Amino acid sequence: MEWFNFDIEHIPREENFPFRVVMLYSCNDVVLKRIPRKMPGDRFEINIRLRSDDSVCTDILDGTVCNQPFPNVICKLPDLVWEGRGGARSTIAFAYSSETLAYFRMLGMIPEHLCRSFAMTPGTAALVEEFNRLRMQLYSPGTADRIDWICFRLFRELYLRDHPRHDIRDDREKIKNLSIWFQLHYNKSFNIEDIARAHGYSRASFFRKWKETFDTTPTQYLIDLKLTAAARLLSESTESVSGIAGEVNFSGLSAFYRRFAEKYGCTPDVYRKKMQN
Repeated sequence: MEWFNFDIEHIPREENFPFRVVMLYSCNDVVLKRIPRKMPGDRFEINIRLRSDDSVCTDILDGTVCNQPFPNVICKLPDLVWEGRGGARSTIAFAYSSETLAYFRMLGMIPEHLCRSFAMTPGTAALVEEFNRLRMQLYSPGTADRIDWICFRLFRELYLRDHPRHDIRDDREKIKNLSIWFQLHYNKSFNIEDIARAHGYSRASFFRKWKETFDTTPTQYLIDLKLTAAARLLSESTESVSGIAGEVNFSGLSAFYRRFAEKYGCTPDVYRKKMQN
């Protein structure tokens, strides 16, 4: 477990950039205490939750429950009452003074929905990496100014995704990015409809656009991921068939046998013998 929380308001800047960060925070594999917290009235925070063993991140914002898959971002405004629930998570965060809020509002950069998921692009990942590198060099000349720019770019990058374009290519891009999320979480329990809603789709439109992209349904895609992982485990391990079915989070052993035979033309036991002989 790693935890970092540092006030940088006192560190001199060399530039007159108006969006100066006052606090930096990061943590790895930290479990939150389930208690309500009220944001100070003189600052607001941008929290970027990068990963967790949980498939969905649960927050309660002023009494409203918000469920979003990882990664996600939350804007905690001054005086917001917030409570996080769930297992260990890894997060980076930065805060601005409440006076800065007016400038962000003027630019239209305060999102309508405070908590939302996003796809981790190479550009965003590079900004996160730079954030983590610079926070260890805060007293080096010019570092605080660079932190201000990095945090502003992260805020802007994630904010711009709040304005979806209406182009079929954009839907395909979103679906393909979601397929990566499925590949990372195929063995976790989650509701596909919740994932669809979190990305702005109704169940019907999500299933339709997924099939347009992959020529299969999200449900079948998920089942294929489980079966592919199970086949690998059967060929590489000595774990029992029932244990493997549980490890890939398949719903029932009989269903696992039936689906496996449909995909591979034989039972899991026969497949193992073929692959290990």
